[in-house]
Amino acid sequence: MYSMTVIYFTLLFKYDIEHSYFFHFMIQSILIAIIFVYYAQYIRPVRKRDKKISSYIIVFGLGGHGILQFFYFILLLLDFSGYQTYDIFYSTYGYFDSVTISLMGTGFFLWLLERESVKYMQTGQELDQFLYRTSHDIRSPITTLKGLIYLAKQEKNIDEVRLYFDKIDLSADRLQFIIDDISAFSQIKKYKPVPKRFKFPKFLSEGILNELEFSKNDREITVRIKANTTNQEINTDPLFLKIILKNLLSNAITYHKPSREEMYINILLDDNKYHWILSIEDNGTGIDKAIRDNIFDMFFRGTNESTGTGLGLFIVNVAVKKLRGEVKVDSTTKHGSTFKILIPKFPVY
Repeated sequence: MYSMTVIYFTLLFKYDIEHSYFFHFMIQSILIAIIFVYYAQYIRPVRKRDKKISSYIIVFGLGGHGILQFFYFILLLLDFSGYQTYDIFYSTYGYFDSVTISLMGTGFFLWLLERESVKYMQTGQELDQFLYRTSHDIRSPITTLKGLIYLAKQEKNIDEVRLYFDKIDLSADRLQFIIDDISAFSQIKKYKPVPKRFKFPKFLSEGILNELEFSKNDREITVRIKANTTNQEINTDPLFLKIILKNLLSNAITYHKPSREEMYINILLDDNKYHWILSIEDNGTGIDKAIRDNIFDMFFRGTNESTGTGLGLFIVNVAVKKLRGEVKVDSTTKHGSTFKILIPKFPVY
């Protein structure tokens, strides 16, 4: 359309080759002017958090370049109208352009530095919070262990001693959960995902299910596994997938209702053109709608009765994002939850 417009006006006014070139340049200048001024207005910082020096430099660069192109358009338009502006055009063209382009380049460079700075600051704050809370969580079971060991040493009745050791075992389990979460968080932050093709049912059975106890109040939880992909395979990082599945399955076990006639967990692997789709469905207690938006926050506990660290779903979310994926939740209180994980087949890490 642009080319047709130039040809039309060139033929209409019967300009020679030189004039045709300048007419072409004039049309180009007004189009560039409109585009650059529009984008300068579009990215103009409005919110307080966006008002940074890089944003202003980029806006000045874009806006200045747009105005400069409009100035060229006016000069050429006047020259076509019979005014002698040709010399002014040649004496200014190229000099001011380098200034506006330098402003844009400097602005984008500063914007990248500011973005990286904010990212590292957020990582530092996240790490500070993580260390503070985990040190507090670790201190609690250790204090309990010390107290129970002291009482067990004083006790002479062997049955009472056994009760103390049962409680010591529970405290040790809690400490192990905390250490496992710290280890998982560290691995996710430290390592870059390395995709590997493997059979999903075998990976799930041998690498995860045998590490978990699928029972609640001495009642078994039925686990169903189905893979609809080619050869029942998936191509992703096995370490990250194991962390994701282990945390989701642990939650599904913890929040089941023993009063149900049947307790189950359905694990489904499917795919489409672009994603591996992993679904974990249970008929447990479900998640209240009021807290659904907060379940992936660090150290968030859904209920006061929760005995977990509050890191499980936070770690799941971080791991999924590291795989360039997405996690979705569909849950109804007292009816159960379904977590759906979408993992790209062709991610760029």
